[in-house]
Amino acid sequence: MKNYQQRLMIVPLLICIFLSSVAIFQYIKIDNIRQEWSQYLNTVDSKGLLYGELKDTLGFGGAHHAFKNYILRGDERYSKVASDSLEKALNILKELEKNPTITPEEFIHIQNIYSTVQKYKDNISVARKLRDQGYSIRRIDENVKVDDDPAIEAFEWLKNNQATLKVEATNRINGAENDAKVALLTGLLFSTIFIFALTYYTSVKLVEAKIKAESVANLKSNFLANMSHEIRTPLNGIIGFTGILSDLKLSTEAKEQVRYIKECGESLAAIINDILDFSKISAGKLSIVKSNFNIRNCVLSTIHIFDHITTSRGIDLKIDIESDIPDILSGDSLRLKQVLTNLIGNAVKFTEKGSIEVKVKVVQKSDSYFKLQFKVKDTGIGIRQEAQARLFYSFEQADVSTSRKYGGTGLGLSISKKLVEAMGGEISVSSEEGVGSEFSFTVMTYTSEEEVPTESKKVEKNSKGSYGDFKILVAEDNKVNQLLVKKLLQKLGYTNFKIVDNGKLAIEALNEEDFHLILMDIQMPVMDGYEAARTIIKYWKDEKRPFIYALSANVMEEDKQKAREIGFDGYIQKPIDVDEFSQVLERHQDVKA
Repeated sequence: MKNYQQRLMIVPLLICIFLSSVAIFQYIKIDNIRQEWSQYLNTVDSKGLLYGELKDTLGFGGAHHAFKNYILRGDERYSKVASDSLEKALNILKELEKNPTITPEEFIHIQNIYSTVQKYKDNISVARKLRDQGYSIRRIDENVKVDDDPAIEAFEWLKNNQATLKVEATNRINGAENDAKVALLTGLLFSTIFIFALTYYTSVKLVEAKIKAESVANLKSNFLANMSHEIRTPLNGIIGFTGILSDLKLSTEAKEQVRYIKECGESLAAIINDILDFSKISAGKLSIVKSNFNIRNCVLSTIHIFDHITTSRGIDLKIDIESDIPDILSGDSLRLKQVLTNLIGNAVKFTEKGSIEVKVKVVQKSDSYFKLQFKVKDTGIGIRQEAQARLFYSFEQADVSTSRKYGGTGLGLSISKKLVEAMGGEISVSSEEGVGSEFSFTVMTYTSEEEVPTESKKVEKNSKGSYGDFKILVAEDNKVNQLLVKKLLQKLGYTNFKIVDNGKLAIEALNEEDFHLILMDIQMPVMDGYEAARTIIKYWKDEKRPFIYALSANVMEEDKQKAREIGFDGYIQKPIDVDEFSQVLERHQDVKA
């Protein structure tokens, strides 16, 4: 900190040196002030010459006289003389307006003259038309009569003002030189002292502000991490237990409802990943994970979430997936479902009757990739044309009344846009108010030669029997999650496990018996997962040390990085993905077998 303050002290010193150099340079140039004032006077004089030329041109004897003669006699020679003189006067007025010494008050008077001259010029054409129509001289004169008083008053004011300007300029020249020298020296002295003190004070405050800002940033990051943890913990139970329920013997209707709950929970978890992950949102970094998935199942499972809503409203939900799209592609199915969930959800929200149609087709392909286009079309309330450009900005909605009537944060489309772009595509909208909307987006997917295990294969693999020799220790303080992990282990065939409430009890359990794998929650009372893992890594060496996997709702990148640095062998985030969970167990069961 001391070195940082010393470095900041260089700033005021450099400023003072710079100001001193500028002041000395300006002091030397003060002699030029008289010359500059002289140039100013010349400008004022040139302005006076233009006023004189303008008065002579108008005269109100030259152009004015020719104009009157044209009215009385109708001779086009007078018309030309008047027109040329007035045009010349207008050019002089334009030149005057560009003069750098023109004051706002002078400008007003010049405009009065300009307006009068322009009226005279315009009235030449008016007089010509009236004469051609056979009007009498008296009628013509009445129709083209111009009020000269503003122009006459303007000329008088400008004449008096010119004299005043010259007197004031001469008086100012006499005192400006000495005043400038005294003011410059005094200003240099006081400004140097003031700026040095101010800069020093600011530097100190900047250091304090930096420390406070870092503290606030840490508090914000911790708050978001805790919020994410608290939301994911109950969500882990919802998704986990619905997965277990789906394996029980239930009625068809109950199984379908359980599936809806699980799919909704998974979609909510995917959205929370973006909304609550501070590092991703603030940095604009959205991770895209490529894996094999069934494109039809992905779209259909997303659409089925909204079946009960559309059915209750009598909305026709249509699906059209091109037949030439391969069943298995490589891409990020969760991100794709997140975008579809948002767009279909919006369509359902804003459609009271009619239909919603989801179309998927190939717009570009090669041996290695397929570019897919998704369209979600509805017959809802539609969006005003001027509002469509704002839709994909954060917190923007088509109308403030939308949020009051239909709810929503205005974040969904912004997040969808980022996700689509991260998947190599783009998103757009076309809509007509009162008719409906169509959202269209593209994503890049890739061909895959790997076989994707079917659900029946997973069931067969998980029904081998009990892995009784593989001992697992679970450190988890949340009772719901304890029960969930217990059910999952039993479902996967693992019966030799022990569950404790915190890291301290996990260490005590290790002292009593050996374990092959530890599933360690991070946030626990008494002793958290980080501290427990450090202790285990320190005192249990080589083959005696079990594998340690974090099993946590803390999913910030810094949490995962910290776990890697401590020595965790892996990280399983909540809500628990059963397939990932099973793979971790089987991988390490094979190692210890």
